[in-house]
Amino acid sequence: MQIEIHNQTQARGVLALEVGLQRAFASAAFMDYSTSHPVIKPALDNWAKFDRLTFELENPNLSGAVRQIPDSYWHDFTKE
Repeated sequence: MQIEIHNQTQARGVLALEVGLQRAFASAAFMDYSTSHPVIKPALDNWAKFDRLTFELENPNLSGAVRQIPDSYWHDFTKE
């Protein structure tokens, strides 16, 4: 997704948001918050009770920007 930036204030804000999200992800704070959120936690707890079969599907419609997201940001179901 491209964001149209019109001035330096917006550019600094976008950069601050990107850096903040990267730091939160690197420190595990992002996932800690996500998995403990009162709306998400019950769903994850319920989901963990069932055996699951995981398979990958190729999506030819993904944009180049999505394809460039580093693997470290995607969930690895093989590690469960």
